[in-house]
Amino acid sequence: MTNQDSDAYANYNPGNLSLADWRRNNVNQMIGKVYDAIQVINSAENKNIVFGVSPAGIWKSGTPPGTSGNPSYSALYCDPIAWMQADKVDYIAPQLYWKITGPQDYNLLSKWWNDQAVNGTQIYISQAYYKMVDTNNWPSSEIQNQIIKNRTAPMSSTLGQIAYRYNEIGNNDKGINTALNGAQFKYKSFAPPIFQYWKRCDMCKKTRKYSI
Repeated sequence: MTNQDSDAYANYNPGNLSLADWRRNNVNQMIGKVYDAIQVINSAENKNIVFGVSPAGIWKSGTPPGTSGNPSYSALYCDPIAWMQADKVDYIAPQLYWKITGPQDYNLLSKWWNDQAVNGTQIYISQAYYKMVDTNNWPSSEIQNQIIKNRTAPMSSTLGQIAYRYNEIGNNDKGINTALNGAQFKYKSFAPPIFQYWKRCDMCKKTRKYSI
């Protein structure tokens, strides 16, 4: 990142933070204020608006062990772990645009993100459907295997996935729609709700009960 914020850093840093910590703190404050504003609307209007972010798929390079890549924490100054710990997001959708195995192993990263969820935060993993048709040339089975992984018992905080992009779905590239409709998405289901009450109910979180 360039030094375009050098004047602001010099003039608005009462805590005398390092540049990196100052940048992360600004992002943390923005996320928190958006979340708090939404809760005011929810309370005043009897709404259930939910708020989430889709961060880069690697928090810190080497976390979890065996993975590496461009880190959200120090390259983008975004700390989604802090957002979850502060209870300022309802869901996180990490961009895990990699395959199973390799330095950005989908299995390792998806389980790590799942295990970081606290305060009732739900995980919806973003998957790279577009890599079936770019130079990566993934088979449709890669997407299917990732969905299967998401549904295993240890992935208790992962309640679904997000497909990027629609182009590949709309075109049924490599028969992905046909494959999913015949197997992983054979039966229709509703997305699990995100209730503010549920987020703050310890018993609900322990038993995975969604009704209020």
